[in-house]
Amino acid sequence: MLARKIDLILDDELRSIGLNKGIFATLMMLSEQEGVNQTELGNAIGIPGYATTRNLDALEKKGLVKRCPDPNSRRAHRIYLTNEGKTVAKKLPPLIRQVNSNFLSALEEKERLLLIQTLKKVLH
Repeated sequence: MLARKIDLILDDELRSIGLNKGIFATLMMLSEQEGVNQTELGNAIGIPGYATTRNLDALEKKGLVKRCPDPNSRRAHRIYLTNEGKTVAKKLPPLIRQVNSNFLSALEEKERLLLIQTLKKVLH
């Protein structure tokens, strides 16, 4: 239930900048490491090849990424952010921080820190 509420809030914020959760992870990954091929990208974010293709098609249609031939493979392409893609990608970390901040606003600072520590412990 908690994850669903966070997803809905994130969906709204992403829609406000013309994105959706489907392409969010792809754009975030490319903002951290450009020049990967499609297979590497899909593996890094844990999605199958067809979904990676669909996400890249959507990002390319929006003018946020470009595919360049891989000099080491005739069949593969390296994926890069366009200038517009870099601009949009820079908006994502502050957007996520804002979503988190809004979501946790009912908690006092001490409670927030305890929650974060507890979640980190569960994840590890």
